[in-house]
Amino acid sequence: MASADAACSSANALLAAGNQAQAERLIRQYLGLYPNNQKLWFMHACCMRSRDMVSRSRRVFAKVVSLGDKTPYGKCSKYVMMLDVNEGVKTNIIQLHKLTDEIEGDILPRWMLARQYYEHGMYDDAIRQYKLILKIWDPGPVLIHQILGNIFEIQGRLDEALKERQLTVRLEQASYSYYGLGTTLTKLGRYSEANEAFARSMSYDQKSASGWAAWANNMLIAGQVSNAVTKCEMALKVDPNHCSALYIYGKCLYEMGNYDDAIEMYKKVISLEPSAETYYVLAVTFNHAKKYDEACDAFEKSAEIDQSSGRLWSDWAWTLLQKREYDEAVGKCEKAVAIDPNDGYTWFYWGACLERKGELEAALVKYKRGAELSPHEDYWLERYTDLEQRLRGNSEK
Repeated sequence: MASADAACSSANALLAAGNQAQAERLIRQYLGLYPNNQKLWFMHACCMRSRDMVSRSRRVFAKVVSLGDKTPYGKCSKYVMMLDVNEGVKTNIIQLHKLTDEIEGDILPRWMLARQYYEHGMYDDAIRQYKLILKIWDPGPVLIHQILGNIFEIQGRLDEALKERQLTVRLEQASYSYYGLGTTLTKLGRYSEANEAFARSMSYDQKSASGWAAWANNMLIAGQVSNAVTKCEMALKVDPNHCSALYIYGKCLYEMGNYDDAIEMYKKVISLEPSAETYYVLAVTFNHAKKYDEACDAFEKSAEIDQSSGRLWSDWAWTLLQKREYDEAVGKCEKAVAIDPNDGYTWFYWGACLERKGELEAALVKYKRGAELSPHEDYWLERYTDLEQRLRGNSEK
């Protein structure tokens, strides 16, 4: 029978070789034989944390601390537990980083340092730490590549994300690995391949509401609205309050012209998890339903959460234009242009407001700028040309 040290070495070798699931089985097996071995418990906690088992891993980190809080593993576990409750984030991450630099030849604490950088949104720092790990562990634990794929996807580095997703699938064919591959392929616009990836993902776990919702999103973007509705319904059978599935269902209903049903869907999302984006799409849907007062209320709610979107102010201006509240609409156009001066629609809306107020020369300037930015918008170009001709005709009289 292998000693505890030999068991740790074997598990470490499996992690380095990319056989994380096999390493996890070995660790669990040897914990039954060596229940007081701190390193085995720490390895167990690291593997659990890498698989997003946050609450369960926290209990295992507490077990590590109970076996000695002055050891490197005990100290690392304490820092992780404090970071979990956002206690002194900057200080504890610095201390954890210092600890990992002091421990040469043991990569496990650095794994958790990288994970903490990831969990706290410090993505560039996380990437640096993961790459240091992968210089020693090759190809390394599969979940490192999944997390790198997540980070690269967030940062818009989709080609790099795809490489990590493909490696993840090669190392461990599972629901989560195909799910990640599917999300990246969707963002790359490779919808047929994404459908195949999501189908594989769901073949492993049909009770994943998130999986069904992501598949629905891919189909919606690809223009397969009825199929997207079916996937949303599958997600909501698993979890009737799954916000992503409800949100995508609302977008499907919107695309189908069922504005009233879409409105109800978005309202349910807001009741569960209010966000600026959901209030915004609710407002846009109210616009299409010609419910302009309700649209303005929703735009205002969106702005209370996040005022950084130019399209929010631009579309709000359009709504006020329909209500003939021209001065307020101009104010919204000014805010929109301050955020995004290259949106042609905002300039067209601004021109329309000024035209209806009788400020024709000023309106022409705004229309002209809109035409420069969006030269293929026939309706607005016609408005611009018509006003230009009228003003030229008046000047010739």
